Amino acid sequence: IDLQHIENHQQHEHIEQRCSRLQAGLNIEDGTVFKVALFYLRGGAQRLVFIGHHLICGAVSWRFLISDLTQCYLSSPHAGATLETTLPFLSWAQIMKNITDGKDSTTKNLLLDDRVFWSEHERGRSGPHNTIQSVHTVPASSITSTATLHSDHTGKLLTKSNSCYNTQTNELLIAALLRAMDQATSLPPQLLLEGHGREPLGLDLDVSRTVGWFTSIYPLCFDFPERADLSGQIKIVK
Repeated sequence: IDLQHIENHQQHEHIEQRCSRLQAGLNIEDGTVFKVALFYLRGGAQRLVFIGHHLICGAVSWRFLISDLTQCYLSSPHAGATLETTLPFLSWAQIMKNITDGKDSTTKNLLLDDRVFWSEHERGRSGPHNTIQSVHTVPASSITSTATLHSDHTGKLLTKSNSCYNTQTNELLIAALLRAMDQATSLPPQLLLEGHGREPLGLDLDVSRTVGWFTSIYPLCFDFPERADLSGQIKIVK
């Protein structure tokens, strides 16, 4: 993509616009899942951009993918680059399918125990979303509320706020959300959280450098004691 005619102070904006168009052209249905663009800039400068569909390349994958591409770029054309490889994504997917189908004896009992645990936990317990839906809200009556933390408050949230209970920032954010949910409904708060999905599951599966989308979703339920203060709720979440 030739941007040599664009002034230097405008090039960044034009690159972002072109990248947005390229990203919008990704389509998992027709197989367009990865694109590479080379930008020619003023003064002979160049920018190489990689754009991948999230379903084939999650955030974790980009870390070592960029590292591998950089290593290949800097290596000798004759010697090539020696890259570390781990279990292919398709092999991992087939193993996961065997596990969910109960065909893997190693994890069969583990998943069965998990299923029993969550079934018993959910029996007779409805999530807060059911209470909210019972109000029969419609889009016309909904309100979107947006808030922004000042840079000083953001800095404290990322640093000083965690020193009191030795927490991570995400734990404080979860505690704040649960506190709001607890005040809005009488039911015990429960959430669905995302994980990186690369847990070994007790098997010898190394996907630490496998490119793919492994994101997993898991439930998280809390039972706050009555009149639990903010300090107590943070400790429960941690």
